[in-house]
Amino acid sequence: MFLIQLLFGRFEQYYKNVYFPVFQLKVECFVNEKIMRKANAIPYDRANSPESFDKYNRVIENSSKAIMQSYQAVCLVCGLAEAFVMIL
Repeated sequence: MFLIQLLFGRFEQYYKNVYFPVFQLKVECFVNEKIMRKANAIPYDRANSPESFDKYNRVIENSSKAIMQSYQAVCLVCGLAEAFVMIL
């Protein structure tokens, strides 16, 4: 049991300090690249309006946050499942 707690503690430190920040940067870069590709496909006359700029800013601000919240929710469910298994 002590060995499991030790390994889990080390994994948790690695996850919080190394994996998650790198993963978050990769997700943000991927999403922003996809958004830029879609924005470049819009004709200039349609893209040069205040509504379009507002939509673009809203998408940039909210897209990666929503993806990361979904990812954290999945991780929470996995953590709860792991805790349930450890109890049994």
